[in-house]
Amino acid sequence: MQRTLSGDRPFRLRSETTALFLPGFPMFPRSTRAASCSLLSVVVIRQKSMLIGAPARARFAPMEHLALAVSDQKRSRRFYETYFGFDAHPPRRYDDGVLMLYNRDGFSLALGPTDEPIRLPAFLHFGVRLPSPEAVREFRKRLAADGIPIAEEWDEPEYVSVKCRDPDGYVVEAAWEPSN
Repeated sequence: MQRTLSGDRPFRLRSETTALFLPGFPMFPRSTRAASCSLLSVVVIRQKSMLIGAPARARFAPMEHLALAVSDQKRSRRFYETYFGFDAHPPRRYDDGVLMLYNRDGFSLALGPTDEPIRLPAFLHFGVRLPSPEAVREFRKRLAADGIPIAEEWDEPEYVSVKCRDPDGYVVEAAWEPSN
């Protein structure tokens, strides 16, 4: 698999890596949908993945948190707790106003308050892996029934996905791909 970063030379991932992911937040770059991935995708390479041509000791640790600027922490907290399981542990508020949410895999979501307009590039998204195609389809039905905006859907034999928008417009994906 080869991807190109803006302004950088192409890099390849070892063949056993079919998805770039972090616990609770997999990325699913698909050659049919995207010719490049963002820097965000590079840093979410699973722990045992390596860049080809990098020294053997250049392994990446799994990501532990994602920080998002949000316009309304209560509304965002409700969204991520309700739809993406960020209610596994009591939230923690830091002195700077950041609200930290936790999922059952130990991944943390930092919701930082902002009064500035949130501007997002079209390619930016993050997501979770679901256990089956039917789980993705059921999740999509739940989102639609609750009036959550659907940004994109895929239903292929080897890939089923639904992307929705959170209250600030971030695109969040729930997807299934067969395991290797």
